[in-house]
Amino acid sequence: GGFDEKLEVAYNDVDLCLKIRKKGYRIVYTPYASLTHFESASRGNDWGKENRKRLVSEAGYIKAKWGDGLSDPYYNPNFSKDRTYILK
Repeated sequence: GGFDEKLEVAYNDVDLCLKIRKKGYRIVYTPYASLTHFESASRGNDWGKENRKRLVSEAGYIKAKWGDGLSDPYYNPNFSKDRTYILK
């Protein structure tokens, strides 16, 4: 199924991984890879007026599309789902 074109910028990677998992495959990674991703370097900050509008729209779309399927089976149950954790 590839990337969902309705997700122009945000959450397209999450959507693809959920599709892969739904097909019965697993997402595998190596902790030895070193990647650099400059989020928003070419498109600008997501908190500006127009970008924020798109971000909120795409968040609503993916929540409606996947519903409870957005849960991560490997998420630590000791963490809250209502806040962001920043590890230092």
